[in-house]
Amino acid sequence: MIGSNTNSFTHCGVGSGTNTPAAGDLDLQTAIGRNTVNDRYRVGLSGYWNTFFGKSDQNGTWNETCLATASSGNNILCRRKFDAAFTKDTSKSSVISWVITLAAVAD
Repeated sequence: MIGSNTNSFTHCGVGSGTNTPAAGDLDLQTAIGRNTVNDRYRVGLSGYWNTFFGKSDQNGTWNETCLATASSGNNILCRRKFDAAFTKDTSKSSVISWVITLAAVAD
Protein backbone atom coordinates (compact mmCIF):
# COMPACT_ATOMS: atom_id res chain seq x y z
CA MET A 1 0.00 0.00 0.00
CA ILE A 2 2.81 2.46 0.62
CA GLY A 3 5.60 1.05 -1.51
CA SER A 4 7.45 3.01 -4.16
CA ASN A 5 5.71 1.40 -7.16
CA THR A 6 3.01 3.07 -9.25
CA ASN A 7 0.24 1.07 -7.57
CA SER A 8 0.91 2.83 -4.29
CA PHE A 9 -1.40 5.55 -2.98
CA THR A 10 0.52 8.69 -3.90
CA HIS A 11 -2.13 11.43 -4.07
CA CYS A 12 -4.54 13.07 -1.64
CA GLY A 13 -7.65 14.73 -3.01
CA VAL A 14 -10.06 17.27 -1.62
CA GLY A 15 -13.58 18.13 -2.70
CA SER A 16 -16.74 19.99 -1.83
CA GLY A 17 -19.15 17.03 -1.87
CA THR A 18 -21.36 16.52 1.16
CA ASN A 19 -22.70 12.97 0.67
CA THR A 20 -21.78 10.35 3.26
CA PRO A 21 -19.01 8.05 1.94
CA ALA A 22 -20.19 4.67 0.61
CA ALA A 23 -18.40 1.41 -0.13
CA GLY A 24 -18.88 1.86 -3.89
CA ASP A 25 -17.29 5.33 -4.11
CA LEU A 26 -14.74 5.49 -6.93
CA ASP A 27 -13.77 9.16 -6.52
CA LEU A 28 -14.69 12.28 -4.59
CA GLN A 29 -18.30 13.39 -4.99
CA THR A 30 -17.27 16.89 -6.18
CA ALA A 31 -13.51 17.08 -6.69
CA ILE A 32 -11.57 20.30 -6.24
CA GLY A 33 -8.22 18.64 -6.96
CA ARG A 34 -5.39 16.40 -5.76
CA ASN A 35 -1.85 16.96 -4.49
CA THR A 36 1.03 14.52 -4.36
CA VAL A 37 1.52 12.95 -0.92
CA ASN A 38 4.65 14.48 0.63
CA ASP A 39 5.39 11.86 3.27
CA ARG A 40 4.27 8.23 3.44
CA TYR A 41 5.57 5.49 5.64
CA ARG A 42 4.62 2.35 7.54
CA VAL A 43 4.95 1.49 11.21
CA GLY A 44 3.86 -2.05 11.98
CA LEU A 45 0.44 -2.60 10.42
CA SER A 46 -0.32 1.12 10.04
CA GLY A 47 0.28 3.24 6.96
CA TYR A 48 0.72 7.02 7.27
CA TRP A 49 0.20 9.60 4.51
CA ASN A 50 0.78 13.35 4.97
CA THR A 51 -0.03 15.83 2.21
CA PHE A 52 0.82 19.53 2.25
CA PHE A 53 -1.43 22.02 0.46
CA GLY A 54 0.25 25.40 -0.10
CA LYS A 55 -1.58 28.72 -0.10
CA SER A 56 -2.39 28.49 -3.82
CA ASP A 57 -3.25 24.74 -3.83
CA GLN A 58 -6.84 23.47 -4.23
CA ASN A 59 -8.66 26.50 -2.80
CA GLY A 60 -12.38 26.19 -2.10
CA THR A 61 -14.75 24.74 0.48
CA TRP A 62 -13.38 21.37 1.58
CA ASN A 63 -15.96 18.84 2.77
CA GLU A 64 -14.28 15.57 1.71
CA THR A 65 -10.90 13.97 1.11
CA CYS A 66 -9.53 10.79 -0.48
CA LEU A 67 -6.33 8.78 -0.99
CA ALA A 68 -5.63 7.83 -4.61
CA THR A 69 -3.06 6.24 -6.94
CA ALA A 70 -2.96 9.13 -9.43
CA SER A 71 -3.62 12.84 -9.88
CA SER A 72 -7.06 12.11 -11.41
CA GLY A 73 -9.41 9.26 -12.22
CA ASN A 74 -11.44 6.61 -10.43
CA ASN A 75 -8.59 5.13 -8.40
CA ILE A 76 -9.16 5.88 -4.72
CA LEU A 77 -8.45 3.71 -1.71
CA CYS A 78 -10.91 5.53 0.52
CA ARG A 79 -13.01 8.67 0.89
CA ARG A 80 -13.81 10.57 4.08
CA LYS A 81 -16.22 13.40 4.77
CA PHE A 82 -14.94 16.09 7.15
CA ASP A 83 -16.92 16.72 10.34
CA ALA A 84 -17.22 20.39 9.34
CA ALA A 85 -16.52 22.29 6.13
CA PHE A 86 -13.11 23.97 5.87
CA THR A 87 -12.72 27.04 3.67
CA LYS A 88 -9.25 26.92 2.11
CA ASP A 89 -8.07 30.16 0.50
CA THR A 90 -4.82 31.93 -0.40
CA SER A 91 -4.27 32.97 3.22
CA LYS A 92 -4.03 29.33 4.40
CA SER A 93 -1.75 26.37 3.92
CA SER A 94 -2.96 22.99 5.17
CA VAL A 95 -1.90 19.41 5.85
CA ILE A 96 -4.13 16.34 5.54
CA SER A 97 -2.90 13.29 7.44
CA TRP A 98 -4.24 9.77 6.96
CA VAL A 99 -3.56 6.76 9.21
CA ILE A 100 -4.86 3.40 8.02
CA THR A 101 -4.33 0.24 10.07
CA LEU A 102 -4.61 -3.21 8.51
CA ALA A 103 -5.52 -6.33 10.42
CA ALA A 104 -6.01 -9.96 9.48
CA VAL A 105 -9.58 -11.21 9.73
CA ALA A 106 -10.31 -14.90 10.30
CA ASP A 107 -13.32 -16.55 8.66
